[in-house]
Amino acid sequence: ITGRSTANHTTTEAATAATGAAMPATIGAAGAETTAATTATVAGARIGCVRYSAYEASPSVRPTVPVHRRRSGSPTTVVASAAAASGKIAAVTSASWGDALIESVQGGEGKWKVAPMQKWGADGFGSSAIGGSTAAVLANAKHPREALEFITWMTTSKEGIDAMIKYCGIGWSPAVDYIGAQREKPSKWFSGQNYNEDVFVPASKEQNIDWSWSPVTQSAFTSLQNQFRRKITSGLKLSDAVELAQREIVQSFKDKGLSVRTAR
Repeated sequence: ITGRSTANHTTTEAATAATGAAMPATIGAAGAETTAATTATVAGARIGCVRYSAYEASPSVRPTVPVHRRRSGSPTTVVASAAAASGKIAAVTSASWGDALIESVQGGEGKWKVAPMQKWGADGFGSSAIGGSTAAVLANAKHPREALEFITWMTTSKEGIDAMIKYCGIGWSPAVDYIGAQREKPSKWFSGQNYNEDVFVPASKEQNIDWSWSPVTQSAFTSLQNQFRRKITSGLKLSDAVELAQREIVQSFKDKGLSVRTAR
């Protein structure tokens, strides 16, 4: 699963506040041991090479309240959940909010645990941030000072963080030193593991805060998804899929009038 890092710990600055960005980790089923490798699009990105070793299930207390339940109904999630339930998926690399998706796996309670995402070398980063939400005060707001005070309370106070988790299903907490009361507890579903504090909190401190996503990140993801899909539909080699996606990504840069060069 993926969690949030330093970026998530951004508090209100000027008139905006970032909330719920995602950091990486891996969730795997107990009783299975596997190595899953995916192409890394950028150094230190949440997409990376991940290894998950089996853990013995030892369920204990009540499960952590899941987040982003609304994501669990997508066709892709339904298919992946069914595959995991039938033993075809042993590990998943996802975001800090991915626990809610994994909890939709039928019969999976007590059989899963969370592990840190493998790093790219000894000096690699343990997680990265992508996505998230922003709270902002509009220029023509009638009460800008009060609005900013509310945003600050919402994104930095314990009461505000707990309320956002309970009522809004936020991802990782934007507060510097508080992840939320509900996320400080062990999870029965995840084999009694206190995974938020044991995995995601450390991962949140292992981000490259100098990293910036490219101006064509979303279209790059789309190109990769479309080309990888051809592996299934037409038998295209994954190496060829990456090459074709790179061509499209390079063209996206040029279409925006930006200079770009490739490694080869």
